[in-house]
Amino acid sequence: MYVLIAYNAMSNLMSPHPVQFMMSVVALIVLIVHVFTKPFEKMHINVIEAAILLNLLMVTAAFLDPSNSPVPFAFSTILVVLPYVYAAVYIAYVVGRMIW
Repeated sequence: MYVLIAYNAMSNLMSPHPVQFMMSVVALIVLIVHVFTKPFEKMHINVIEAAILLNLLMVTAAFLDPSNSPVPFAFSTILVVLPYVYAAVYIAYVVGRMIW
C-alpha cells in the first residue's frame, strides 16, 4: 500500500525509470533488514515474509529493463501470481496442522 502511494506521488515528479530504481532499492533494503532482524517469533513466518519481500524486489527489478522493452507476459504473470501461491501453501500448512 505504501509503495503504491509513494509510486503515485513520485511518478508525477520523475520519469518512470528513476522511480522504479528507487522502489527496487527500498525493496532490497526492507528485505535485508527483515532477514537480519527476523521480526516474527516463528521461523516459518519469517521465511514466508522474506519470500514475499523477495518477490516484491523481483517485480520492481523486472521493470528496470534498459532496452525499454516490456517484460514478457509469462514472466510478469508468474511474478504477480507467486504471492498467492505462497499464501495458499501457508494456508494449507495451517489447516493441515489443525487437522492433525
